[in-house]
Amino acid sequence: MAQLLQDQLLDMGAKPLPQDLARSNVTVAAARAAAGWQSNKRVLPLVSEFKHVVHVSGTFDASFVQSLHVGSKLAAEWTVPATSTATPCYVASVPSGSKVLRILTKPGESAEDANSRAGHSKPACPCLQPPSEDSHPAEKCAYGMCQQSRPFGDDEFRTFLDMLPMKQQKRGRGDTDDYSNQFLCGAYAHGPMIGCKNLTREMPWCAAVLCRHVRERAPGFPFSAVGFLFNVKAKAHRDLHNEPEPGTKNLVMATHACSGGGLWLEDAGGRVAVDVGQGCRVGKNHTLAVGRPFTFEPRKWHATQLWRGDRGIVVAYTPAGVTRLGDADSAFLQGLGFPLRCMPSQPTAPEGSTGTGGSADAHKGSLSFGVYHAPQEFVAKALSEQHPCHLESLLPAELVQAIRVNHSKSAAVLGQERTETLRKWVERASELSADEEQLKNSFSPHRQKILHSKRLLLMKEMLDSVGHEDEDLVSDLSTGFDLTGPLPRSHVFRDKYRPAAMAEETLRKSARIVRGQVLGAVKSSGDEVVDQGVLAATEKELAKGFVEGPVPESSIPPDGTITHRFGVVQGQTDEGPKIRPIDNYLSSLVNAVVSQSEQDSFFVIFCPKLRKHVIYKQRVMPFGAKVLGIKIDTSEARLGMFKMENTLKRVNELVQSLDAVLASGKLSHSECEKLRGRLQFASGQLFGRRAKVALHQLSRHHGGRLGESSLEACRFLRDMISSNKSRVLSRQLGNTVHVYVDASFSDEGRTCGIGGMAYDKEGTLLQ
Repeated sequence: MAQLLQDQLLDMGAKPLPQDLARSNVTVAAARAAAGWQSNKRVLPLVSEFKHVVHVSGTFDASFVQSLHVGSKLAAEWTVPATSTATPCYVASVPSGSKVLRILTKPGESAEDANSRAGHSKPACPCLQPPSEDSHPAEKCAYGMCQQSRPFGDDEFRTFLDMLPMKQQKRGRGDTDDYSNQFLCGAYAHGPMIGCKNLTREMPWCAAVLCRHVRERAPGFPFSAVGFLFNVKAKAHRDLHNEPEPGTKNLVMATHACSGGGLWLEDAGGRVAVDVGQGCRVGKNHTLAVGRPFTFEPRKWHATQLWRGDRGIVVAYTPAGVTRLGDADSAFLQGLGFPLRCMPSQPTAPEGSTGTGGSADAHKGSLSFGVYHAPQEFVAKALSEQHPCHLESLLPAELVQAIRVNHSKSAAVLGQERTETLRKWVERASELSADEEQLKNSFSPHRQKILHSKRLLLMKEMLDSVGHEDEDLVSDLSTGFDLTGPLPRSHVFRDKYRPAAMAEETLRKSARIVRGQVLGAVKSSGDEVVDQGVLAATEKELAKGFVEGPVPESSIPPDGTITHRFGVVQGQTDEGPKIRPIDNYLSSLVNAVVSQSEQDSFFVIFCPKLRKHVIYKQRVMPFGAKVLGIKIDTSEARLGMFKMENTLKRVNELVQSLDAVLASGKLSHSECEKLRGRLQFASGQLFGRRAKVALHQLSRHHGGRLGESSLEACRFLRDMISSNKSRVLSRQLGNTVHVYVDASFSDEGRTCGIGGMAYDKEGTLLQ
């Protein structure tokens, strides 16, 4: 229901919340920077990225405004012109190196977002029929966007791009990896053949949105093909199959903020040399800012620069021979909004322009800059802050107090206090024995069997005596917890709201069908050891009274669900592999409903003895906790430190798994998720943080053949796991050291370096 409500709001024009800061628009980025948020980070920083933010309103030189890009830095100090006013009022100039946060200008007009210069657009494509019910979600989204008269926002447009059915197409002039895709529509030219791409007719509303976005950002720019490229790297090439007519250009426009990812363009006055396969050519590197178009001659050599993060661009161009398009194709493309020919009243943008029309000598509006701290100022501010991951910050206040008491009192005093406390509660347990028995007599038979040894009333008094926030814990333990639906709030842990994805009525209506599908899917895992392990674990729960059964299928209510229980191998014991039973509540849809009752307490296993499925009724959720696969070395405890590392057995298992993946070069999505979970736990016991980067790359793999980046991540993880370098925990972790690092790259991206400085908690530079 919650998802349906969200979809309805989006259909009505509501804007979705950005999933990360990279998706927020420039105005939001500037506001966060002014409030102390780092505009290019996901979390609140200890020290604001900027010393202060400068807002300048008024009239500016056009050439200066056109040289700016959101996210870039001022190359030289800029004096606030007399025709403008600055906030704070005492600012007369913006120092070099300041970051451009926002550009809200328009030639000769009042302030308006520079990224929406095209003004208000009319709803497009009156000749097209609305998409059908079974149309692709992106097509439905595009139809709704085309009904709006306002320009598309950056967040809104990115949401649409995320929905596009991307295709992996290997292009001779570019590279793609396992996470690079493209969506191209409009006209095409292949030798003597000219026509309209099939995708354009299959998804016309998506093509219309892409066309309109380019027209809004670059009015008057003619093109007959448009597309979206995601993480596509183009080597140095020339677009020789594009229209050779003078004045016809290519357009590129960034949609996602990433580090790098600009465009190298051949230029006789440039200083950056690139090997184009026919020798070296010189050119210049150009930054691509989100929402600001960049145009260039297609027959000049150009290439993609290296980047970090996700790089998305919209491209618009004119294939050669488009003037020979048939009348039907031309009319269809023009109906979608393709400006097939240059309109005299709207001249095309000059090469390299990131503006969108007009050649006024002055721009009106406002500019915002982030002025950085001087290095000494930043260090001084940072020294006054406590590290967010300081050991004391990570512990609950009660535990911190207990540690301090144990540290400050002698062993004799502590022993006496503990003895008195134990004596007090032993006596109280004896006094409450009759009341405990009376309470348990009121329970149902299966709860009596499970809770007979639990001193619930004593536990209640002990929790009350220390002021525990969860006042209903003992009551919840007595009555049991629902498998689904809203969990009772503990008032101890931080709230995290996650709404249900399905109403209970929906589950009940589909229960018979889902139950049949689950029973039909239950079969042997193919491993006799796993099947026997699941049966043994179930029989162990049966002996403890945790489950009942086997029960006949007829005992399940008509609207009841059934959950598939399967097994996974989790380590080795002296008797053989250790099998852990897993109850798949996703398959029965129980995880998605709002409330819970007894009709959802059935599960089914494959019985290797009977060679068929067997149904049980669950009375309690089994739970156990154990530190698995970790070796704790306390040999140097006298020195105030101990070491944690993975056991040799775990290391060998992971290395063997990674060797198998590297040998085959393939990894399914499900196996990738399992392997990543095991690697994530194991890497947590190792020194260093580089494993996190490799795991992030592995998490982007969606099945099939591994790309070179994913293979490199597997090789790195294999080497790191096999080295098994211990993680050291010591009392020295209480000392804070401030480390500042930075990297440098050459223009060609072939040479890089990294350096850093470290300060102790007193501000002394460590040598």
